[in-house]
Amino acid sequence: MPQALTGLKIIDLTQHLAGPFCTMLLADMGVTVYKIEPCWGDASRTSPQYPSVNEHNSYYMHVNRNKKSIVLDLKAEKGVEVFKRLVRASDVVVENFRPGVMDRLGLGYENLIAENPGIIYASISGFGQTGPYVSRPSFDIIAQAMSGWMWMNSREKRGMNSEASFNLSCLAGSPGDTVPGIFCALSILAALRYRDVSGVGQRIDIAQTDALLTLSGLGLVRTLYSDSDADTRARSDAARIHGVYEASDGYIVIRVVGDKAVEAVAETLNIEPADVTPDSEHIKHWFKERTRSQISEVLSDKVPCAPVLT
Repeated sequence: MPQALTGLKIIDLTQHLAGPFCTMLLADMGVTVYKIEPCWGDASRTSPQYPSVNEHNSYYMHVNRNKKSIVLDLKAEKGVEVFKRLVRASDVVVENFRPGVMDRLGLGYENLIAENPGIIYASISGFGQTGPYVSRPSFDIIAQAMSGWMWMNSREKRGMNSEASFNLSCLAGSPGDTVPGIFCALSILAALRYRDVSGVGQRIDIAQTDALLTLSGLGLVRTLYSDSDADTRARSDAARIHGVYEASDGYIVIRVVGDKAVEAVAETLNIEPADVTPDSEHIKHWFKERTRSQISEVLSDKVPCAPVLT
């Protein structure tokens, strides 16, 4: 059975994570992805943070699976000629150079629509293709910081004992790369649909910081329309159990919201519903006296509850 996107062709000029993650998702759905690498190879081929498997860097192999690698020197006439030939036969170009690099190579959007008017041209950068920060380099940690994501997460009362941690930290999983990669893939699918209807390609501009701001929407709404600021709310007593608690062999997370959930926990722990509070010492001790499995066994069918896995 053909995959959903079989027959489509993408030229992938991206490196590191945001762009390769985008094209990885599309390759997984059947797109033929031509990964263009410089003569010295993609930067992730030699990433020192990840182990090699069968003499190949695991980082590179993970985000570039299902792709066809092609080495091209885009500063050489022959390399540009081959690239343009690929553009004429492809549906999408994805790049994550700093804004302006593709134009300097003579391979910007205007250059490529001259080769293929229906081409969809997607760019991922830290702050977009225009604006005061357009020339700034960016990685995951920059996007987490500049979007407020890092700060807002430290003010969420979902940490230990349903309290805010107030500790700034870069979240694992590189959301500053993977989230814009997802948004770029979604935008490409929308552009392909628009081209099916109109016959016209699209120019897509994805900014890492914008992508994280989009996911932070509810937090921003609460800040904009509340009488108190995030610090004040974070320092106030939590009104409900919604966070991390210590078990005898690690940690569990639990959310107790609403009368039915409160009553279910009270019945299980043999306490009064009024005593089901985030700062209840009885509840903390009850958790600490049991393993994660024991807690999950008696609570996970009644309220959202799960072990923190490592």
